[in-house]
Amino acid sequence: MSLLVDDPADLGPAEIRAVADGDRVQLSAALLDRLAASRAATLAALDSGGPVYGVTTGMGLQSHVAVGATDAPAYQDELMLARSVGSAPWLDHRTARAVLASRLRTLLDPETGASPELAMALVALLDADVRPAVPAHANGAAGEIIPLAHLGALLSGSGDAVDRDGATVPAAEALARGGVAPYTFGAKEGVAFLQGVPVATARALLLMHESRVAAAQALTVGAAEIAVVRAPRDPYAGALVRGDRLLARVHAVLRDLAGDEAAPRMLQAPCRSA
Repeated sequence: MSLLVDDPADLGPAEIRAVADGDRVQLSAALLDRLAASRAATLAALDSGGPVYGVTTGMGLQSHVAVGATDAPAYQDELMLARSVGSAPWLDHRTARAVLASRLRTLLDPETGASPELAMALVALLDADVRPAVPAHANGAAGEIIPLAHLGALLSGSGDAVDRDGATVPAAEALARGGVAPYTFGAKEGVAFLQGVPVATARALLLMHESRVAAAQALTVGAAEIAVVRAPRDPYAGALVRGDRLLARVHAVLRDLAGDEAAPRMLQAPCRSA
């Protein structure tokens, strides 16, 4: 399936999970026009302003160093290369797609000043199903600079990808196989790409859904045990939850799934010891 995105909010939790599972993304013409307008305003502000962190200066301890005019065009790409210092194990395929969708979601906000071309470059990665080699553990830096630098390095063709057999391959090779052209980050786009926590967000969205599925399955199994042994339903009465709304929901689900038992054959409901 293909998701039409006209607003950043259209890429919500459910949509990001759908993209992780293989759905494609299509950005509307109106959204791309808005991105182009915000990008033009960003470039105008950069031209008229003074020093800008990570754009005309170095980052971190190098923020006092100015980036020369001759170095500026390649500087945003070099931010990725200098910070993609992680290693395997890499994020799995599904999580990597969720990260791509989550990063795309935040870059669609006008405040980032990202260009429509950068947004479309991420869409192209998803369409071609190119899996970035993003470290799964031990990022060891403020925020998510290291994993996002790996993602950005793939976009620019200087990093790595993971093929369908799980082998690490050069980004240029993976992009060529997928028919995706390497992307050159424009002014401010590199530093914007490294900001935020889309990796943690994507992983949380997937794990949250999986935990809800596991909880629902546990309730179903528990209700089936109650029904099979014909245990009394009294322990799950709403009056016993003492104002705990979550426990009240659990009791209600158990009673609904187990159904009524007019003549229980035991005094105590089944329970598990620790």
